[in-house]
Amino acid sequence: PPTFPAAIPYPLERFKHLDHNYIPIGMDLPGHGEKRGKDTTISFKAASYMLLGGIPQSGKSVTLDAIVAGSLASGSELILVDTPEKSVDFLWCRDLVRPGGWGCDSLEAAVTALAMMYEEGQRRARILREHGVVNWTELPKSAQFAPIIAIVDEYAALVGAEKVPSGIPKTHPIVQEALQTNLLKAQLERWVSKITAEMRFVGLRMVLSSQVTNASTGLPPALKTKLGHRFLMGANPSKAARNQSFNDESAVPATPEYIRKDEAISRGVGAYESEGRSPAVFKSYYATSEQYRKALDALGVPTTSQPAPTAEQNAQHTPSLDDDGADDGPPPSRLDGGGWGEKDGRDAPQPKLKGATAAAHQLRVEAAQAARCQ
Repeated sequence: PPTFPAAIPYPLERFKHLDHNYIPIGMDLPGHGEKRGKDTTISFKAASYMLLGGIPQSGKSVTLDAIVAGSLASGSELILVDTPEKSVDFLWCRDLVRPGGWGCDSLEAAVTALAMMYEEGQRRARILREHGVVNWTELPKSAQFAPIIAIVDEYAALVGAEKVPSGIPKTHPIVQEALQTNLLKAQLERWVSKITAEMRFVGLRMVLSSQVTNASTGLPPALKTKLGHRFLMGANPSKAARNQSFNDESAVPATPEYIRKDEAISRGVGAYESEGRSPAVFKSYYATSEQYRKALDALGVPTTSQPAPTAEQNAQHTPSLDDDGADDGPPPSRLDGGGWGEKDGRDAPQPKLKGATAAAHQLRVEAAQAARCQ
C-alpha cells in the first residue's frame, strides 16, 4: 500500500526557484501505484492565513521550519512571535527577521512586533490608494513590496488569560502584574484579529500554531473562518482535535492504520484541508536548522542587526495599566476645583489613548461618574 519514507529531505536545491505564493512543506500520501505523492504546497495566493495544530512532538516545529525557510527563500519578510521558553526552536533564524520582527523575548515584544506589522500594512494600504488599485498584486513593479509572513507559535499560551488572584487588594503588585499580563495578552489577540481581518490585500500573511485549537484558547469561530489553510499534525489525533481543526472533519482522510503503527514512518505525518487543494494526509519535509541556514545564506537572504523591538518601540506600542493614571484614583471632576479654570491643567490637551488602553480608561471614567451620582 502507499506509504512514506522514514524521512523526506527538503529539496533545498529548489530554493532558487520558489514562488512566494506557493510554499512547499512536504509530500502528500501517494496514491495506489504511485511511488511519490504530490508536493504539499501552501497556496498563499488562495488564502493568506493558516492554522497549524498538534500536540507536542507531533511535528509542528519541523513543519514551521519548512514554512519559514521556504518563505525566506522566496523573498518574503519574516516576523516570529513565540513564548521565550519555546523560541529556542527559532534561534537559527533570529537575525533573518525584518527589523523589530523578533517578538519572542517577552509579551511586550510580541505585541510590538505585531503592532508594527499592522502599521506597515496601513502604510501599504495608503500606497495602494495612491495608485488607485485595490490589491497589492496590481501595483506596478516599481512600487511592489515583499510579502510579510508572521509565524505565531504557541498561540494559546500567548493569549490565554492568567487567573487574577482573589481576596487580594487590586493595588497589590501580584494583582497588578496579572492584570498587566492579561492586558498585553488581550492586545496581542486584538492585533491577530485585526491583521487577519484587514490586511490580506496588502500582502500580510500569518500562521497560527497551537496545541489546542478551540474557542477557549483564543481561536473562536470568527477567527477560524479567516484561516483558509487548516493543518493538524499527528498520525492519530483525537476526534475532538479533528473537529476543532477542520471545517468538515468527515471530508479529511485519516492516516492509514499501517502508517500509524510504524513509529518511524508516522513521525511528521498530519492531515489538512486547504484552499485550492483536496484534503489529504501528508508528511513534512525535513532538514536541520544548519542545513536551512546554509542554504538561505547562500541565497543572500538579508540579515538584521536589530531583530528584537527596541525599548522605545515597546513603550510606544504596548498598553500599560499606568497609561491612564490608574494608580491616581478616579479621574478628577472639573467641578471639584470650583470651576473650569486651567490652573490645575485639567483643560490641557490629553494624549490620545488607543486600543485596550482607551477601553480601560473609558471604563474608569464611567465608574467614576457612576460613583459621583450615588
